[in-house]
Amino acid sequence: IESSLCFDNHLGSRHRRPSKKLIVDAIASNNQDNGANTSGNWTRKYDIKPSTNPNLFRRLSSYASCLQVSDEHQLMTRTNPEDDIDEAWGPIDSFDEASENLAEEIGSWETSEDSIHTSVTLFYATGWDRPVLHYTTNLLDGKWETRTFEDADRRSKRWKVITVPVAKTSHRAIEFVMSDGGGQYDHPFGNKHGNYVVDIPGIYVLEKGKIEPLPRLEPFLVIGDLDGAMVGNDDSTAAFKSYWDLIARPQGAKLVYCSGRSLGQYAELAAKREGQLAQPDAFISSLGTRVYFWRENIGWVEEKMWAKQLGSGWDLHQVREAAYKALAAAGGRDNVQFRPPAEQNEHKITLGVRDIVLKEVLKVLKEALADANVNAKVLPSGSGVWRFVDIIPARAGKKEAVEYIRCRFNFAKMRTLACGYSLSDAGMLSVGTRVAILGNALLSLKEWAVEQQVRGLMPPDLIISESLVAFGVLEAIMRLGLDPSLRQFPPNLYLLGKDDPQQ
Repeated sequence: IESSLCFDNHLGSRHRRPSKKLIVDAIASNNQDNGANTSGNWTRKYDIKPSTNPNLFRRLSSYASCLQVSDEHQLMTRTNPEDDIDEAWGPIDSFDEASENLAEEIGSWETSEDSIHTSVTLFYATGWDRPVLHYTTNLLDGKWETRTFEDADRRSKRWKVITVPVAKTSHRAIEFVMSDGGGQYDHPFGNKHGNYVVDIPGIYVLEKGKIEPLPRLEPFLVIGDLDGAMVGNDDSTAAFKSYWDLIARPQGAKLVYCSGRSLGQYAELAAKREGQLAQPDAFISSLGTRVYFWRENIGWVEEKMWAKQLGSGWDLHQVREAAYKALAAAGGRDNVQFRPPAEQNEHKITLGVRDIVLKEVLKVLKEALADANVNAKVLPSGSGVWRFVDIIPARAGKKEAVEYIRCRFNFAKMRTLACGYSLSDAGMLSVGTRVAILGNALLSLKEWAVEQQVRGLMPPDLIISESLVAFGVLEAIMRLGLDPSLRQFPPNLYLLGKDDPQQ
């Protein structure tokens, strides 16, 4: 049986679309001596010729290595130099899922290189309240247009921003001048009647008659919780969104929210914030029991393979039985309650537990789960009279989900930043990436991070931010050098703007 997957363009890197020539052959391989277990579910082999597609095998291999499934169902990959092909084996359902996800991922890529090379984004320092851009992107037809700048950040009235689409075929990207909307114009320094000219699409800074390109950044990945990291200070939330939408995302950076909230609860929060939250590229919900990817023109798509592999060693019925035993042992519903359905799912049971019976509840839960041979994590959290106790599969969790997504997005650990606010974030801060402890983080997390660093379990460049909430995320991006532009531009906008007397 032979089939093909065809994509649109050449898959050269994360910043390029796949080629129309890209063809992957899926060939039945039950009887081939390929060095792998080909019995039972092992029924499909992918032969990928490097001369046709040098990078698809890397992507498929990366996808396979992200999956935490049992050995008999693990996707496998290897290179066969004798036949000049790369090979991968796995169960039909795993390959169908991998093929579907890769096709979806590749087909939906609207990547940084595409976007940044079809537009000019201009940051403009001015005292004018509503400056107007007068521009042309094609001198041959003589057509000039006008557009009004917007505030780059709501705290700063001095910095304005505008993005103008440009044609790839144009001999120059854009020619322009600015005005106050009346009779005053801003011309280049030393040429009071001339126009500004930008030949190459990209991001630029214009101040005091001089225009400079923004330093390009190498794409990086930011992972953080919603509460305490992105939500909790409206100015920081708005500043981060402005930076992310205008500078980071167009150059290939990726954003992941890792939250105890469900996807529905996040959607409600985003709606209440009325567009203030930056759009993430992936969402880890319900303590790492669900993973979703954002697809343009589609919306949120659940990563089914992630949820599927959580079932190993997990029995929802037995977990509920263990919870009922704990409820009875603790004196009934006055001391232990099931949380609302929105906080539960097939791989997560959440209880509300009074602090006076917490130890007894944890003891009964662990014993009951062990007796039922259920491989699960029991996670207490919260403070005050009522605490939370979550029961999730052993393979679930923020740490595991963060590493899975990092792998799926193909970012090196040195280009990945995990940001924490409370001890519930400890897992996702322990996967070997760059780490930031936000300025508003709970003391318990700060003490834990310092202790981990002393023991050599934290990176030496651990950041304990002085800034709060999303300002702390921006501070960490700057101090770690993930985006060099934050050190030199804008000099008083996203981070320093809150203390800028000129605003």
